[in-house]
Amino acid sequence: MIGLMDEITDRGGNHSDNDIKVQKPIFITGAPRSGLGIIHQILTSHHQVASITSNSVQSIIPHFGQKNDIQESRSLLETSSLSLLLSRLKKLIHSATRNQIQYNERQFWNKYFEPYIHTTDSEITDEIANYYRSVVSQIQHFNNRPRFVSTMPEHSFRVLALNAIFPNAKFIQIIRNQRIVSCSMFVKSMDKKSISNDDPYFQNLDRILGNTRYGESPELFNFELAIQIIISRAREAISFRGHRYLELHYEDLVSDHRQSITKILSFCELSQNPDFVRNSCMSVHDGNEKWYPYLNT
Repeated sequence: MIGLMDEITDRGGNHSDNDIKVQKPIFITGAPRSGLGIIHQILTSHHQVASITSNSVQSIIPHFGQKNDIQESRSLLETSSLSLLLSRLKKLIHSATRNQIQYNERQFWNKYFEPYIHTTDSEITDEIANYYRSVVSQIQHFNNRPRFVSTMPEHSFRVLALNAIFPNAKFIQIIRNQRIVSCSMFVKSMDKKSISNDDPYFQNLDRILGNTRYGESPELFNFELAIQIIISRAREAISFRGHRYLELHYEDLVSDHRQSITKILSFCELSQNPDFVRNSCMSVHDGNEKWYPYLNT
């Protein structure tokens, strides 16, 4: 079954390296449950930033099929084949719906990257680089926004590879109290709904830890060790030249919303409309409070 992003690149035509222009894409890294979603929400609500969302899907699907579908529908109407036309329309609707359901951002990045497997620049081929540049460029184009953001814990293990694909990319790592994050991840891993949905929060723990897993230790310690590994991998972006890596602490974000959000926007080189900053501050809430009783146990 062809995935949506394969369909996009297939129908979008071949792009030479010079045709694909993606300026300073933003990648949010860090351990799961560290507050990545907050940063993603802030940036994706900015008028200059595009992301892979259902809106992207809805805008891209009609575009690529539009010319051929109109021609085919006109041809069917001219032959007065109403039943054939209805059948064709039904297939188009089913195909669009199927692709929207099938597609998600994780699937897109996993086309060439394995989750939580360390990937370096030496593993990036022209095929891989052109694929990701092409799709990101098209998403920006269809949303009419000059910048792009992607937020995934797995990106922590591929900052070197992403840098090879997007040489001017910016990386933000958000770090939260490790004991709180490990507790939150552990609770999430026990959630039946997460298990039934194939949730990756706990699925890749062995992949992250490898031989360093504490065999007889409580699982909570293994989650904390995994967090340390994720943080260290994401910090590989420190080596990039220029102002391209920002380390942000969750506790600073929730204690001083305005300063942290202004810092993020400045780092990303995005406009800082006062209304946008004020509205973004209203979306930030301290999620640590409920975990404080566990810190001393």
